[in-house]
Amino acid sequence: MRHASADFRRRVSYAVARSLAATLIVLLAFVWLEPQSLRAVTATDSFLVTQTISTEIAFSTTAADVTMDNAIGSITGGNSSGSTYFIVKSNNASGFTLTAKASTQPAMQRIGGGYSIPDYATSTSPTDYNFANAATGNAHFGFSYAASSSAGVHPDFLNDGASSCASGSTSTVGKCWRGFQGTTPITLFSSSAPTPNSGATSTMSFKVSVGASNPQLAAGTYQATITLTATTN
Repeated sequence: MRHASADFRRRVSYAVARSLAATLIVLLAFVWLEPQSLRAVTATDSFLVTQTISTEIAFSTTAADVTMDNAIGSITGGNSSGSTYFIVKSNNASGFTLTAKASTQPAMQRIGGGYSIPDYATSTSPTDYNFANAATGNAHFGFSYAASSSAGVHPDFLNDGASSCASGSTSTVGKCWRGFQGTTPITLFSSSAPTPNSGATSTMSFKVSVGASNPQLAAGTYQATITLTATTN
């Protein structure tokens, strides 16, 4: 019995030693591996978010119809004036171009037909600084153009601030006159950038002059249909 007990104790001691050795191995492995697991590992990913802003252009304020300020007798003669304004807005990076044209030539036609008021013919090319009244027996209809920013105004409608057009950088309401050319578009304005938030404001002024002793210009109402076109560049 004594020998059996000693053998049992040896087996227990051996088992304990093995267990302790295994535990020690595990602890040593943990001590060695733990710093490895604490090292940072990073993965990155990049992506795009894309939004398209579409190109737009519009007359945020449209031109109102113009009623000239007084009637004119074709025998006594006289002059009348009128104007309208409009605002174009566009977000186009290259800006826009604005043109105007009449639906007929001459632009000013008598309702009911048969008669017309000739388009204004300039005495200085391409525009006259001041509107010239029609001579006796003649009549004409003309317009001028100005904008809130002279930078985009067509050179024909710019002036030197004194007496000449197409020779300066000033845009003045009621200066630099010419006539329409029927359905041929006339360039008024051209920009190279989007408009400001307030838009690009334009003013067109009109005048009719009838010289005295002009009975061949029949009584009636005369109208001109003008079309404005704003196109992105």
